[in-house]
Amino acid sequence: MHIGIAVDNDWVAPRLDCAEGMILAEIREGESKQCSYISVSVPQPWAWIRVINDSGIEQFVCGGVDRMTAMLLEETGIMIVSWVTGKVDAVLVSLAAGTLEPHAILNEQGGIEGHWAGCRGRGHGLRRRCGRGRPSDWMPGKWPNLR
Repeated sequence: MHIGIAVDNDWVAPRLDCAEGMILAEIREGESKQCSYISVSVPQPWAWIRVINDSGIEQFVCGGVDRMTAMLLEETGIMIVSWVTGKVDAVLVSLAAGTLEPHAILNEQGGIEGHWAGCRGRGHGLRRRCGRGRPSDWMPGKWPNLR
């Protein structure tokens, strides 16, 4: 499977429009086989859609992505795994193991340490707030160790 990951340094970019580029990887037989980097200097969603479509990926991993971009990518047959937090190496490990899921907070080894709170049915107007907030596994005084 051909995978694309929106990156900011060696982390998954917190939002697609903040990403500096994309890692292209191929997952075969439970491990990542090839990795390359594409620099995307234009933060507009249409530029990302073009780059993603031209790269031939089947699955795209990112932090936050706006609804319109997600819908346009899904219409072209690309599966989106969004609201992922963690280092790129951890994402590749999790993808190879088949355990990556939306809203996941990954530890250094690629295991899921927690999940971000998703949409709870509120704020579905133009100022949608879905996916924002603290991790759903949050307990007072205990934030997940992200770095």
